[in-house]
Amino acid sequence: MNRMKSLLLLASSLLISLSAMAGTESNEVKKEKESQPVAPVEMVQSLQLTGSVVDEKNHEALAGAAIVVDGKKYYSDLDGNFAINGVKPGRYSVVVEL
Repeated sequence: MNRMKSLLLLASSLLISLSAMAGTESNEVKKEKESQPVAPVEMVQSLQLTGSVVDEKNHEALAGAAIVVDGKKYYSDLDGNFAINGVKPGRYSVVVEL
């Protein structure tokens, strides 16, 4: 039950982080990006998945939590943060194990 709650909190945090990052660009930066060619999705070879794992009740960071993506385990740092490099574009189920 706690694992599901942590997973839900992790997924929510990732979505909120992505939304916040998308909305924080200044107009000046947006104009610069619009003038540059953008690579089609098919050309994207790999991505970085980042996030943090926190306790649902007290919002404390969960150090050493295992984040399982595509059958591989990655671990959160002392602040509950993690970064997974080389993730190929697609849909994944992200599971957090304590």
